[in-house]
Amino acid sequence: MFEETKYKTLLNIFSHFPYTLSSSPTYSASTLSRFLSSSDFNPMPEIHSLISQLLHKLSSSHRAFLIADTTLLRKTGSKFEGVKKLYDPSLKKTLFAHRALVIILSVGKLRIPLHLEILHNTKPVDALIVALKRLLPTLRSFLPNLVFLCDAGLTCNKLLNFLLSEEIDFVCGVSQGRKDEETGEKLIDLWFPETERIKLFGVDKPVYAYRLREGTDKERVVVSNKRLSKKKLENYYRQRWQIESEIKVLKSLGLESYMVRKLRAIRLWIMAVWHVALLRLISRLEGFDFKRYLLSLVFPPFVLLLIDLLRFVEMLVGRCLRFSPFPDDKLVLFLLRNLIGGGSCRAKV
Repeated sequence: MFEETKYKTLLNIFSHFPYTLSSSPTYSASTLSRFLSSSDFNPMPEIHSLISQLLHKLSSSHRAFLIADTTLLRKTGSKFEGVKKLYDPSLKKTLFAHRALVIILSVGKLRIPLHLEILHNTKPVDALIVALKRLLPTLRSFLPNLVFLCDAGLTCNKLLNFLLSEEIDFVCGVSQGRKDEETGEKLIDLWFPETERIKLFGVDKPVYAYRLREGTDKERVVVSNKRLSKKKLENYYRQRWQIESEIKVLKSLGLESYMVRKLRAIRLWIMAVWHVALLRLISRLEGFDFKRYLLSLVFPPFVLLLIDLLRFVEMLVGRCLRFSPFPDDKLVLFLLRNLIGGGSCRAKV
């Protein structure tokens, strides 16, 4: 069990008031700014400690995937420090946002966020290489069969040369506008019925290329340092989608909900969300109820018993409403959930 004093202040970041967890929190900017700008607030040591605990619980018998991607943390207006006009390919429009680099480790059914960084005046590839230099030595000692995955947005000559020099297995999507050094043809014009060895412009060593999902709207070319079968390449690259799911989880925990405006405070906010995500992961592995644990930090025991009673009443009312619905049934459940403390205890935390 974790020391309560370390997380009471952290927990209050995600609340309307000191004693209420909220599914869609609004924050007091002045109080939050004072908290995040305090010189002694630094969650990184605890984050590193939690990651170390999680790595020790992993089994090296599973295939492990190290997956990297960038995401936009959207903000309305330009008052936030470091915010820029960035193009969002999912929405197909330009908006104000911060760009963040996310790296996760996937082993079996477990996904661990290993790196969260807001990028300001730093290219994503440069930040990724710096992060990989720090992570790879430790990960290789735990997981010798590690495979690195990323999409075409991060893949460039600099990254491929780094991966080849580190001799780490990788499967990376590439822009189909990239050219084969020997033929001078674009990859989009080449056909890869089997995994084929090619030499790309600017890449020191040959790599193996293969076209996935040919003839579909998700068609793309991937490159690897090893000659893998079609099935393995497709299965490996399919694992890349896990980072999209993990980014959604992190955003549901408040990754882009910061209201502070200074870059240092925004970075600390992101660390705090990362910290909570790791705590939740540890709670699952150790088999205790994380929702109840968080509530126990701010509620006395008799209030927890009252919450349990109200949840029981909510369950009974919900079952009764299934068999005898009436116009205000949703309102009844809404009032009960607000009385318990909002929907976040069940959906967000």
